[in-house]
Amino acid sequence: MNIAILNPGHTNRKFPFEEFNSSDNIWNIEHISPKTPKTNRYILSALEEMKKSEEKEWDSMPSSVKKQFDEIIGILSSINPEDNEALEFPENPTEQEIKQKAIFDKFMEDYLPLSDTEVMTLGNLTLLTERPNKGIGNNFFLNKRRMLAEYQSKGCFIPPLTLNVFTKWYTQDYDQPLFWRKKNRLEYLKALDKLVASLYDLIKKLP
Repeated sequence: MNIAILNPGHTNRKFPFEEFNSSDNIWNIEHISPKTPKTNRYILSALEEMKKSEEKEWDSMPSSVKKQFDEIIGILSSINPEDNEALEFPENPTEQEIKQKAIFDKFMEDYLPLSDTEVMTLGNLTLLTERPNKGIGNNFFLNKRRMLAEYQSKGCFIPPLTLNVFTKWYTQDYDQPLFWRKKNRLEYLKALDKLVASLYDLIKKLP
């Protein structure tokens, strides 16, 4: 796919095979949305940090998304610290907690892959060399994007498809930079399907 998006008809750029085949590059599969489950505390910290230190990004988000994130911040802030170490709410929740749990569960379903199957789908995978892949770890999308930009500035080869992924190039309506959500995964898959179809059409026309 990285080679195909630079083929004639897509762009005039040439694929850097010398970088791709370099003995210095060991290739890894990158899970765009993190593979390791995140605690409530981690999610709360990521949302609060973005709101505080990414004012431009926060202000550019649709009001509906900002309202949703504020609601999740409020819910997670209200949970006792001992309950904040796991994704589950208390076993015997109050009526208010039941409502909060429904809102939180919907947020989780929309924004994070909740099973190994979802994590391992093609819409959540891209290609990276070993050093940046290990370096960006299991952070959320926004932090990974920042770190990859730093690796690239230091001369690391980041494949073109991966660069597109981390700018959300394939997302129709850009809504927020923090998560690689279900919508992003589906639109990325559609773009890959379209690319495969165009290659198939090209092959059929060959003599």
